Amino acid sequence: MNSLKTLLAATLLTLPLAACGDDMASPLPTGQIEGQVVIEGVGIDGIAVALSSGARTTTSGGGYFAFTDVGRGSYTITISRYPEDAGFDATTAEATIGRHGETVTRSFAGFWIRTSSLTGTVTVNGQGTAGIPVSLSGPGRQDASTETDVDGRYAFTGLRAGVYTVEFRFETRGGTVGWSAHSGPIPLRVGESRVWDLKATFAR
Repeated sequence: MNSLKTLLAATLLTLPLAACGDDMASPLPTGQIEGQVVIEGVGIDGIAVALSSGARTTTSGGGYFAFTDVGRGSYTITISRYPEDAGFDATTAEATIGRHGETVTRSFAGFWIRTSSLTGTVTVNGQGTAGIPVSLSGPGRQDASTETDVDGRYAFTGLRAGVYTVEFRFETRGGTVGWSAHSGPIPLRVGESRVWDLKATFAR
């Protein structure tokens, strides 16, 4: 009888130790969630990316982000703090880690909102002047050029928000540039239309 009690006690003492050893040998599955935030084909840095678990990061190195050691389960990825003149078809995405070492890729593609415009009239000695070359420079390497119409008017439409400069070039006889004038900084908000006229006076 005493030997049976001794055997049962020894068996009970070994059960918790065996269970503990099994847990240590089989850690919970973890994986990685990564992706890129791109606007019109260009990776954008500095955009905030949040995981529904509470993890946070910021895009860098060409718009890339990554969450490592993510436990098994389903998550929602959310992006924020992107430029005010950018839009996305979706700012959230779902991702699920199902097995150890799994990598799930979820990326976000966006576009620039191009609803601003800049127009004006070039007058010389009070008259609208046709054929004046006008060039525009602004954000995101957005450069364009045009010429004034018969009434001296010019127009640039479909612009992003940002700060622009307009240059007007006046040519002398023979087609060479005689002189030029610059508008100075012209800020545009999303959807804003602004007018910038140039009034020139030539000596008679």
